[in-house]
Amino acid sequence: MCISFGAGPRQYGVLRCQKVWDRIAGMYIPKIIEVTELFFAMTGMEQGKYEAAQRQQLGWINQGLLEKGDNPITLTEARRRAREQHIHRAFEHRKNTHHIKTQQKKARLLMEKEETEARSEILAGLVARYSKEELQTMGHAELKKQVSKIYYQMRKLAAIPPPDTPAH
Repeated sequence: MCISFGAGPRQYGVLRCQKVWDRIAGMYIPKIIEVTELFFAMTGMEQGKYEAAQRQQLGWINQGLLEKGDNPITLTEARRRAREQHIHRAFEHRKNTHHIKTQQKKARLLMEKEETEARSEILAGLVARYSKEELQTMGHAELKKQVSKIYYQMRKLAAIPPPDTPAH
């Protein structure tokens, strides 16, 4: 995160930031931030050490690729892959967060009902999920066991505060 007063590091050319728009969520994913040569000049760090570290890391990546039987890549290709990986991880994180919130909402709604009604709803969901043959193979005892398992999982999930709510 860049905290700045007045003109920021991006305006001075110290950092290069790339934003990618997520059309589905209607927001930007976290920025991809790269330091420029000016960054090294302003901080007094040696750019050569940074470049040597990059070359060493690229060497490790290429060594792994060669062991797999793939061709080595260039620094530009490594950066492109890292950028794609960053974007992919951000989208996966959002998808997982959305899935967790959806499951928690379902669990809370289910726990607002009487236990027998909640168990009936879970049973109806299991009956809809499995085929007639699978239900016969499962038997009454196993089906009842699955309903109980899901009921207690939902109770536990409903008790967890939402991810964006601070726990007290």
